[in-house]
Amino acid sequence: MDTRLREAAGVVLQALAEARIAAAPIKGVVTSVALYDDPLERPFGDVDVLVGRHDLAGVRAVAREQGWRLVHDSRQLFAVNVVVPPGLPVDVRASLGPPALCRVSAEEILARAEEVRDPRVVRAPFRMLTGHDHLLVLLLDAVLDKLALGAALRRRELELALRRWVGSPEGFAEHLRAAGFAGIAWVVLRWLEGEGREPMVEAIRMALEPLPPVPRWLAAPTLEAFGRAPYGPMARVGVRMIADVPWRGVAALVLGAVGTVRYHVRHRGRDPWEGVLWKGE
Repeated sequence: MDTRLREAAGVVLQALAEARIAAAPIKGVVTSVALYDDPLERPFGDVDVLVGRHDLAGVRAVAREQGWRLVHDSRQLFAVNVVVPPGLPVDVRASLGPPALCRVSAEEILARAEEVRDPRVVRAPFRMLTGHDHLLVLLLDAVLDKLALGAALRRRELELALRRWVGSPEGFAEHLRAAGFAGIAWVVLRWLEGEGREPMVEAIRMALEPLPPVPRWLAAPTLEAFGRAPYGPMARVGVRMIADVPWRGVAALVLGAVGTVRYHVRHRGRDPWEGVLWKGE
């Protein structure tokens, strides 16, 4: 399945490159190659691709031109799955996490990414995010999953990524602050510290302190909420409210509600994945 998903991602990325749309594969399809001796050590159930918000309409246009199905399965705005025959989905998103949460846009991150060709990832040209930017994706993804989904694999991958991509703890801490992710990163790092295996974890956490006011008050209670009831209401709210800038957390909550309403209006109780071979995991 990994091979088939890489092939599907390559088809989509090649079509986007021909349409002059900058796109970066992220998460498992990249980390399995970049962080592990054997890519099969890091299985993945779907492929994620980052594009700029203004290019999302172009992605849809490319999909329609190619005859690919579009599946809107996310309650988050600015996200769509492109389904490549015989039914392999590529999850395309146009923001780093929930819209408004991050201080930097997908366009900014893609602009500093390097255009590469690496057939171990996919057989098509793509943008490779910097290590610091890919870490933003991994840290945020861990928090959005409340540190509960695939915890063992996630813990190992974060430790490998921190060791490979950080370099200077102080420099990475500044990168996190610039993105507005100091509080989010602090929560994940405290979680990783519980195992006490990676010295870089404590060094980055200490470089992040003192936290901005709102995360300073809410980060520890949010971490406790993740442990008690990962998908309970307090954990769901806590993800966004540990944003470094309070209004960004509020805006992310509001836009999340808008996305949820839009999802239900669009599907009216129907399964958006009906008839698709592979839904991802």
